[in-house]
Amino acid sequence: MGGLRLTNFEIRNFAGEVQIEFRQPNKIEMNSLNINVKIGETTIKRLGNARFSDANINGGIGELYIDLSGEGTKSMDVEIDLDIGSTTILLPRDFGVKLRSSTMGFLTDTKLDSEFEKRGRYYYSSNYDSAAKTMYANIHSGIGELRVDLR
Repeated sequence: MGGLRLTNFEIRNFAGEVQIEFRQPNKIEMNSLNINVKIGETTIKRLGNARFSDANINGGIGELYIDLSGEGTKSMDVEIDLDIGSTTILLPRDFGVKLRSSTMGFLTDTKLDSEFEKRGRYYYSSNYDSAAKTMYANIHSGIGELRVDLR
């Protein structure tokens, strides 16, 4: 994907392996992006190049790898949900990131990048207050592992 003029993007898959990559920036700002995978391994690369305003990524059971690097837009909101399995999320270091993470307590092994600072219920990247582009990420992780890194 990439280099197109997409206003919306939606994919639904019941079982199997899903690989999505936005190699080039979308030529226009995308209104919404929805990815829903029930069972399997999902790999999404350079998702920031989709240039979405709002994204909803839902994985049922399996592995979820999301790389949000790319051009992005001035303000991006992303909701990520995985019920059972391993979730790895790479967030762009040049964006100011506000992150909220809800997990299943001791049933979720959570590792957040050490650069995040906790303020109340949210985690903020060190450049959040000064960044030209911002991203709000709301992550729900069930039973398994959650890893969030800035890159």
